[in-house]
Amino acid sequence: MNEYYSPISCMYHYLHMAEKNFRQYLKEEAVWTKKYFYVLRPVLACIWIERGHGVVPIEFGTLVDHVVDDADLRREIDDLLVKKRAGAELDRGPRNPVLSGFLETELDRLKAEAQPPAKTRDPATLDIDADGVNTYAADLLAQGLAARTVQARLTAAKSFTRWLVKHGKLAADPLAAVAKPSPAKDRRHERRMLLHEE
Repeated sequence: MNEYYSPISCMYHYLHMAEKNFRQYLKEEAVWTKKYFYVLRPVLACIWIERGHGVVPIEFGTLVDHVVDDADLRREIDDLLVKKRAGAELDRGPRNPVLSGFLETELDRLKAEAQPPAKTRDPATLDIDADGVNTYAADLLAQGLAARTVQARLTAAKSFTRWLVKHGKLAADPLAAVAKPSPAKDRRHERRMLLHEE
C-alpha cells in the first residue's frame, strides 16, 4: 500500500479542494450555508491525516468526532448537521463567524506547512509481469477462492495494464498472455435443483 498511497499527496489534494471551495463559496459576507460542508470536510480530512489517523473515512461524523476539539466549533457543526438532517433550507445567509474563522485559520496554517507531493511513480518501473500474476492467481485458487472471484481480480489487473498501454505509460501489455480461470470448471458450487426433502 505504501508504494501507491501517500498521505502527503492526499493532504495536498484535500487542501487544494478546500482552498478552491472556500474561495468559490465562502469569501463574501453572504454565503451559501450548505457550502460550509464543502470546505469543512477537506479541512478536517487534512487534520485527520496530519494527526496520523490513516486513511480518511467517508463518514463526516467520524471526522468530526476524532479531530474537532473546540466546543464552540463542535456546537456550530452539530447545529449545521441537525438542520441538514431535518431538511432545512441551507440557502444564502450571513457568514458564520465560528466556522469561517476556523476555516480561515486552518487553511492559512495548512498552506504554510504543506509539503508538495512526490512525483507519481513511473509505471514503467513497476514490477508487473505475467509470471508473477499467474503465481498470484494460482495462490488464490489454492487458498480456496472461487474461480469467479479470481477471474474478477485478474480482469481488474488486466484492465489496468491495458489502460497504461493505451495512454502511453507502457510500451506493451505485460499481462496480455495471462489467462483467467473459467468459473465453468469450478464444480465446488455446482448449481442444481433442490430435492423435495431439501
